[in-house]
Amino acid sequence: MIRAKNTAESGLAISSKTKIVFPDVCARCGAQTHKTIPVKIKAGSPHHHNFEVISLLGTPGHIAGGINELLAGSTKIPCCRVCRRPYVVGYAVCIACIVGEGILCYLGPTYVNTVPEWLLMICIFLGLFLFIGIILASTIGQEIAAPVRIWRDASGYYYYFFSGAYRDWTQKQRAHPL
Repeated sequence: MIRAKNTAESGLAISSKTKIVFPDVCARCGAQTHKTIPVKIKAGSPHHHNFEVISLLGTPGHIAGGINELLAGSTKIPCCRVCRRPYVVGYAVCIACIVGEGILCYLGPTYVNTVPEWLLMICIFLGLFLFIGIILASTIGQEIAAPVRIWRDASGYYYYFFSGAYRDWTQKQRAHPL
């Protein structure tokens, strides 16, 4: 059973007891597509701030929270080529940062005694910038491109779409459930 609620002029919230299989329509713009984007399902509920008493237990609490996140899983949501561009760009930047960091790690020890000190400092800051790019680029790209936020708790799945592309589809599902 699907329950939908219009949360804003363009947003859409859906709750369901099981994972939903969506039509081949981009979840952000509504264009016809067969491409998908992976979306991480967050443990917990959108109604709570996911602060659990178990997190007060220190390391065992963090391990339990990590296990909950892993068990929540992920899913694939339809997303057209244009809407998934930030996702692809984020991963391309991440790969470029990995290559750049590798080049710096090779060239640094090789030329450490032959370059001026100011150039070494620039290389160190460049290396730090590239390392941060490795960590953040793909995450930021995925967050920008993701057309939906998904949570999972004991009562089911909660979907929050940033656009109303599935509004008509949810109306049909409520009228004629599978």
